[in-house]
Amino acid sequence: MFIPNQTELYRDDLDGAVKQARTTTYKAHSKDGMVVQGKMEMDYPHSEKQCILTYSREGARLKSILFGKNGKEVKTYNSWGFTSEVIYYDAKGNLKQTQTHRCDDERKHVLESITVNADGSLYSRTLNTYNDAGKQLSHVLTLGQEERVISRTVYEYDERNNPVSIIGYDADGKMKSNHTYKYNDEGKVIDNITKYFEKDCFRLGSRHTQKYNEHGDTIEYVFYDAYDNVKDTYTYTHQYDSEGKLIIPPPPPQEPEPESLLETEEDVNDDKGNWIKKTTFYNKLPLNIITRELIYYGDPNENEEMLTHPFTEASMDKEEVVDVSSLPPELSLEETKWLMEVSSNSPESFSAVRYFVLQFKIAPSVRMYTGPHIEAHALLQELKEELGAKEIHSYSTVWGGRGEQIHRYTLSFPSHWGYLLQATGINGHSADEFDVPDSISKKSYNDGNIYVSQFQLLRPSEASAKRDEYFEETLDEYIERCSLHKKPDKPVINMIEVEGNSFSIVEHAVDDNFEIRDLDINYGSGFQKFHDELMFRFNSSTKGLVLFHGQPGTGKTYYIRHLLRKMVSNKKIVIYMPPNMVDHLVEPMFMTFLAGEIREWSQSGHFCVLLIEDAEPLLAKRQEGVRIQGVTNLLNMSDGLLNDMLNLQIICTFNVDLRKLDSALLRPGRLIARKEFKPLAELDANLLAQRLGIKHHFTKPATLGEIYAMQEHKSTLIHDVEHDKGASTNIDDLL
Repeated sequence: MFIPNQTELYRDDLDGAVKQARTTTYKAHSKDGMVVQGKMEMDYPHSEKQCILTYSREGARLKSILFGKNGKEVKTYNSWGFTSEVIYYDAKGNLKQTQTHRCDDERKHVLESITVNADGSLYSRTLNTYNDAGKQLSHVLTLGQEERVISRTVYEYDERNNPVSIIGYDADGKMKSNHTYKYNDEGKVIDNITKYFEKDCFRLGSRHTQKYNEHGDTIEYVFYDAYDNVKDTYTYTHQYDSEGKLIIPPPPPQEPEPESLLETEEDVNDDKGNWIKKTTFYNKLPLNIITRELIYYGDPNENEEMLTHPFTEASMDKEEVVDVSSLPPELSLEETKWLMEVSSNSPESFSAVRYFVLQFKIAPSVRMYTGPHIEAHALLQELKEELGAKEIHSYSTVWGGRGEQIHRYTLSFPSHWGYLLQATGINGHSADEFDVPDSISKKSYNDGNIYVSQFQLLRPSEASAKRDEYFEETLDEYIERCSLHKKPDKPVINMIEVEGNSFSIVEHAVDDNFEIRDLDINYGSGFQKFHDELMFRFNSSTKGLVLFHGQPGTGKTYYIRHLLRKMVSNKKIVIYMPPNMVDHLVEPMFMTFLAGEIREWSQSGHFCVLLIEDAEPLLAKRQEGVRIQGVTNLLNMSDGLLNDMLNLQIICTFNVDLRKLDSALLRPGRLIARKEFKPLAELDANLLAQRLGIKHHFTKPATLGEIYAMQEHKSTLIHDVEHDKGASTNIDDLL
């Protein structure tokens, strides 16, 4: 938090009469129980991981030199702490650009910024104007020697100097965006509209409205999308004391983070109390060793300039030379053809096993890292920088000009013979769901997400006597360092997915706010009691089968959404098998994979529920004298020897007649619950419609799908369609 009277010296965690501070950041590793210093941290952008800072006697910054893999920048500051000049150099130390700022020191405004190329030509200019109250009136950006206008922004204010509009224009003078504000008599914002007029950006528009009570505190906040549809509504209540002052309730108590998830550090200080060495840890694994050399005003070496930095010697003024001997040998045409003869015709297919055989002339052993949350982009950078990994194959996509996004990759390690690491399928998740340290977030995409994958390590077999145990331990350390832990109380559903010839279980966040408010109204009298008893059986047992069946539209999936959120909140691990995966239940490889994943959860005290949708092919009767493997596997998982090991409960949905099911599935003791979903009777249908605000009177039974479809904006849009009464549907009959 910024405190006005703090000096830059204080904000940089320094105390005393510090004149200069040189910071050098290294990777840290664990070896034989000790923390050892590794290579320097080399980020591409300039950063204060590698820097030299100079201060005045009053603690203000005078100059900073920031280093990065792509060069360095030198900043100087004016009397009120704003940057007055920035000089950029490339990785070889050559001047790239100089940027200067002309300021109004009295009002502390930037009036003009000019960027000049190394040859003296003008790169860009920005001009700002302000009114007498110090409010900005305009901002203009030009590019090139001819100073062509790229963008222009105009600001307007009311008599209170509150902004009423901010309009952005493009290079052709066309309006790009418009932000407008409306206020009440007290000067508080009641309406805030943001519109974008470019085709690709229109959907980013939004609107916010606010209402206030007599004390001026917000009591309602409504958020609209670009099409003026309400997305979220928030209401607030406030309490006041006898003097009318707002009573601010204490924040709810938060559970302390597990010690293993905390970012910690160990410091070594100089005799003035400033740290000069800092070792940082995440999840008890060492991340960085940061050293800091300090010169104080009054020191004997006060007049010495620290104008060099170890980073310069390590990365600048030297061209990177590719060691050709470290690259894998090229494949012959015949070898390349054999490599590409994989089972799938998908363009992203790449057989790491075949490549391993071609390169190392031996069959590999495979170790699977099943996660659950290994950040794939951070690990990729770590292994390239620290272990010299080379990317031999990747699959990525580009969409909408938003940059390349990698989905899978395969790495070799030229200095470690016989090892390949493959990211089998990278999936994005909201970073808000995880405890993400800066060391990882800076190495993933800057889009508010983290990207996780499962990995397989191909390595020499034990019989080959060529296995490098030290390398494997080092690789395990990097994978652990890049593994994330979910924040508590964030329910997820685990979906089984297939990647080529392998399987994975991928977590997906659950909308834990979803809830059917009145089960009896939606499903008929007595259903709430059925649900409560079913939840009791789920929570008090670790085996059994549940069957949900009925015609489409009767609410099976709708109820399952409600049920699953109740189960995840009760710490059940929910595994979802989509309909296209059902056939895999007859495959030994898949059963081995699934049993292994569930057994790991079971052994750690987390019991699983497997949800199989549209399971008709799996549940059909076994032919006389023939055992169908799918239903046999299902029987064993739900109430057989396999269940004793897995502690697994199963939910199956289907639409076929109950008489077509294998009778063994219906045996009491194995079948803990069964529900046939039916259309609601006329009375129940009208009661639900009334609750939903639907102005329609039903004269015959109706399904949930038919009733909910009558809500506003939910019905099918129809234009210029002739009604064929001879082909009417149930919905046609209801309209």
